[in-house]
Amino acid sequence: MYISMKKRKGLVFGRFQPFHNGHIDHISTAFKECDFVYIGITNPDPTKNKFTRNDPSRSLPESNPFSYFHRQQMIREVLTDLKRPLESFSILPFPINYPDLILNYAPQNATYYTTLLNSESDNKWNYEKIEILKSLKLEVKTVQSKRIISATSIRDMMKNNQQWEKFVPNAVSNYIKREKLLIGR
Repeated sequence: MYISMKKRKGLVFGRFQPFHNGHIDHISTAFKECDFVYIGITNPDPTKNKFTRNDPSRSLPESNPFSYFHRQQMIREVLTDLKRPLESFSILPFPINYPDLILNYAPQNATYYTTLLNSESDNKWNYEKIEILKSLKLEVKTVQSKRIISATSIRDMMKNNQQWEKFVPNAVSNYIKREKLLIGR
């Protein structure tokens, strides 16, 4: 049984298209501070993807090649590889583009972790997400991202038959290959 004295819940969210090494840093921050972490997968339903001017490509089909099911499987396998007990996390849909639905899927009594990137121009969508969460009266904690790679770059590498595997955890690489989810091949 998983026992902790922290008694704090956290929620980390993203599209995870695919889950990459930078996501581990983000999720690790929540695990260091919380005894239970929810991992919210945004754009869970491709029929409900919604355009946002602060990140126009996030709603495009080519930006969302992996289904909700496959993304949650990838995340579960990564966390299992990292020896996170199954009792310490839960993976759920997280409809960030539909703020009125968020609390139907996610807890109100959690700290919502979101990242800020080094470049201000890259943060427009991040600031919009922060405002959405604050409008719901949710506790928000920002984490400075050390992002070296983006999921967009990884998808481009996959399409162009370049070496993408070093940018994702082994569990993700293995899952994508095992399930024949390679993009553009």
